[in-house]
Amino acid sequence: MGQSRTNEPQAAVDTTPADLRPRLPDASVPDIAAIVMSSTDAMFIATVDGTVLTWNPGAETLLGYAADTVIGKNLTDLFAPDQRDAVLTLCAAVAGGAAHYKDTVGRRNDGALVTVSASLAPIRNHVLQVSGLSVVLRDMTDRQREDAASDELQTQYRTVVDGSIQGIVTQQDGRIVYANPAAARLLGRDNPDDLIGWNSFDDVVAEPDLAPFRTRTAAALRGETVAPSAPWRVRRADGRTIWVTSTAHRTVWQGRGAVTSFYTDVTAAHTAEAALIASEARYRALTQASDTIVWRTTPAGDVVFADRMWNDLTGQTEERTLNWGWLDAVHPDDRDPTIAAWQESLQSRTIHKNQFRIRLENGDYRWFSIRAVPILNDDGSVREWMGANTDIHERKHAEETVRESESRLQMALQAAKAGTWEAVPNRAEFVASDLAQTLFGILPGRQVTITDALAALIPEDRQQFETEMHRAVQTGSAFQVEFRVTQPDGSVRWLHAQAELRPASNPGRLIGLVNDITDRKLREQQINFLMHEVNHRSKNLLSLILSIARQTAGSVNRDFVRLFTDRVTALSKNQDVLVEGNWRGVDMDALVRAQLSHLKGLLDRQIILQGATLRLSPAAAQTIAMALHELATNASKYGALSNDSGHVDIAWDITQPQDRDAVFSLSWRESGGPPVEKPVQRGFGSTVTVGMVQMGLDGTVTEHFAPTGFTWQVECPANNVIEPAEPT
Repeated sequence: MGQSRTNEPQAAVDTTPADLRPRLPDASVPDIAAIVMSSTDAMFIATVDGTVLTWNPGAETLLGYAADTVIGKNLTDLFAPDQRDAVLTLCAAVAGGAAHYKDTVGRRNDGALVTVSASLAPIRNHVLQVSGLSVVLRDMTDRQREDAASDELQTQYRTVVDGSIQGIVTQQDGRIVYANPAAARLLGRDNPDDLIGWNSFDDVVAEPDLAPFRTRTAAALRGETVAPSAPWRVRRADGRTIWVTSTAHRTVWQGRGAVTSFYTDVTAAHTAEAALIASEARYRALTQASDTIVWRTTPAGDVVFADRMWNDLTGQTEERTLNWGWLDAVHPDDRDPTIAAWQESLQSRTIHKNQFRIRLENGDYRWFSIRAVPILNDDGSVREWMGANTDIHERKHAEETVRESESRLQMALQAAKAGTWEAVPNRAEFVASDLAQTLFGILPGRQVTITDALAALIPEDRQQFETEMHRAVQTGSAFQVEFRVTQPDGSVRWLHAQAELRPASNPGRLIGLVNDITDRKLREQQINFLMHEVNHRSKNLLSLILSIARQTAGSVNRDFVRLFTDRVTALSKNQDVLVEGNWRGVDMDALVRAQLSHLKGLLDRQIILQGATLRLSPAAAQTIAMALHELATNASKYGALSNDSGHVDIAWDITQPQDRDAVFSLSWRESGGPPVEKPVQRGFGSTVTVGMVQMGLDGTVTEHFAPTGFTWQVECPANNVIEPAEPT
């Protein structure tokens, strides 16, 4: 058997033609041979037409051909078929005298292809003619792999950088030279290229943070480690300011030092944190202002935190308060109910509400309202409990006072046989106590509307009730009305209802009382009957007196009979007005009109009345009535009412001087009548208009007999004239 061939590199075989050798210096031949033999690159010489003449170990290693199998072959056989034409073209160009380089694909002895870098250079003979080619092939597989890996790495890096949610900016000499899309969005731009050339300080950083940012950038450029920044402000292209955090690192950009920064938008977090800080501050202020004690417990109800206010209030130490130690400050009578209520809330995981008394450091007890809520995890389990204690001591006492007051009110209402009721006319709502429903003729406990409640009223009274009710709601005035109700048994009862508007709590709501006044009405009817009977008998007596006076006077003095008759008639008319007012006072306007009733054709035409609504006492009414009758008689005979052109102005009022009590004034002013002359003698009429008035009213009367018209006026303390208001 022949000796087997190994893959070890063989010694270079020198088959250089003799015409090529003389051009190589003899001294350099060993050196060149050593270089060729030791090179890892494939190196060989070929003729101008491409015939391989030499073959080094590097060529055998790269392409797998032994020297004796390749020398004499054309070098195109060493390349991939699709590369051979290009190689021939390259050889022709080198034969022309120029060296050429080309990345191409070699073909190994086993048929495998390998990427190589081919370097071809001309070899010249002693007359400098190109007589051969020097070929160097370098394996580019690793470099190609490295380049591919590098390209892939660059692609991946670019993908990561462009897809990063962090803004990445590289700055050099104070200008932005690179920015990723996230940085563009962060700074308010659509395209990262829009940021190129921006001043990385003045165009980006808000003024308050500019100096610290410059310091951090300079430190990073020096290669120092720059810790992540606290939030600082960045100015966007749209003028809005946002908050970011950043890190900075020294990098290289196009061969020179630069700084690459990574920005994270923390505006939402910073705003939330600021809001949280403000909220906590407000919460602390609120709890301090409201005397609310805040506390926190474990899911099992063990206290792990209590506001310092608890310790200040109870005198307990912080350690003593924790877990269940706070119970020692709870009133002994309240402890067991407190524990039971708290444990029930812990088990049901529902909002806890309670009230108990807490012992203060000085030994006193105060009432507190307790409210706690469970804070839940995502799975629904309790993470902790948050609670608050609020001082309600004054409210408790106020509630007790209200309860006592309500109890007394109920007793008073029962004693007075009065019921309570509420109504909202605009919504037809009506609510009443059992007694009030009974009085309104409604079965107790039945829910009714206003229409139902008023159904039992006498029709004319129901209309008055509704009118007064709507007036009270619209004007805000007090509601008060007397009305009749037909009871279920057919009897008719008189009721009195009064109410006030409560717009603050419920607009349009009337709240009031109703009570039975049937007995009072019966008594009033009896009294009215008796008074009319007395009045009737008094008039009969006056008629008898007039008859006697006429018979006594006979025809001796007819003027006396007429005057006497008129004055007694005036008393009779005044008696009618008093009876109509139940002797509880007389309306001033009604009194004047009654005394001038015989002149009613002149009222509101020649006689003008003007004055406030006043109610006179019976005694004052009699005195004023006699004076008015006398003045009217004189005006009809001698004064302004004796012709068609005269006028009488009657005015009354109550004034309140600063330095004394209220004053009542009544004036009678005539105009347009015959010329007035002051009388020489004063008769009984003067006694009635001056003397009796001054004495009866304890006032001052003044008279003026001006030629243009007579004037009479009285002034007296208002208390001497006005009927006192009835107690409510």
